[in-house]
Amino acid sequence: MKNLRILLKRNIGIAIIAFISQGIWEYVVCGTYYNVEAIDNMTLLMVQATMGDVAITLTIFNLLLVISKSIKWKMDIKDLVIIILYAFAATAFFESRALRLDRWSYSVAMTYFMGSGIGLVPVLQLVILLPLSVVIENIVTFKVFKDENI
Repeated sequence: MKNLRILLKRNIGIAIIAFISQGIWEYVVCGTYYNVEAIDNMTLLMVQATMGDVAITLTIFNLLLVISKSIKWKMDIKDLVIIILYAFAATAFFESRALRLDRWSYSVAMTYFMGSGIGLVPVLQLVILLPLSVVIENIVTFKVFKDENI
């Protein structure tokens, strides 16, 4: 039961961190790098995109907890590389799918990632913010709370 409580606390923490950071990113870059004039309900789309990014973050975070076989997992440099690779793969999959389904399109300001047809901005978003969310969660969990509940 204690492990479930710890898992829940860690998931809530990282979800909040990811929601704030991803939401800010969406609102800051969306108008510049995406064609927003053709979208009827931009706020709804940005909330959905932010929630999708939170779900990706939670999935990768929990996958790493399972792989480490420890609820007390702390990120190290090897994990950082794995997180970045997972973040890149998730971006490639979800961004290409959203573009195919016409969920959004890029403005002329968007730079493409190595000629892939996927924008560099969404790649940078997950590759930067996902590991950053994990780092902040680790700091909060292991430094601020000083392992008192773990």
